[in-house]
Amino acid sequence: MSKHTPGPWEARKWYDDVADVVGWSIAADNHLVPTNDFETDDPEEAKANARLIAAAPDLFDLAEAFREVCARVIGQYGAVHHGIDYTALAGRVNQVLAAVEGESDAQDPGTGGV
Repeated sequence: MSKHTPGPWEARKWYDDVADVVGWSIAADNHLVPTNDFETDDPEEAKANARLIAAAPDLFDLAEAFREVCARVIGQYGAVHHGIDYTALAGRVNQVLAAVEGESDAQDPGTGGV
């Protein structure tokens, strides 16, 4: 089970008039989610990054649901159904969810891969 801040999350634009900087933060239930703010020379890139991270809780829930769908298809029809390898899909989803939950050797962005 993931211990992330419950969603929904939203991307919020901020402006520092002293430094003349525009950036994006992630908020949940009117509180900032502990993550890095996004400052970049490309404001569209910062906005896209913030939106992607804001969607993380929904994407996590979707991945968990898809894992269940794969398990049901495999249980009912076998590993490959209509030419789709559900075992491979389930394996990839499991890798992603394990990385999110810190249970894999996937690179941890907070520690540089440690």
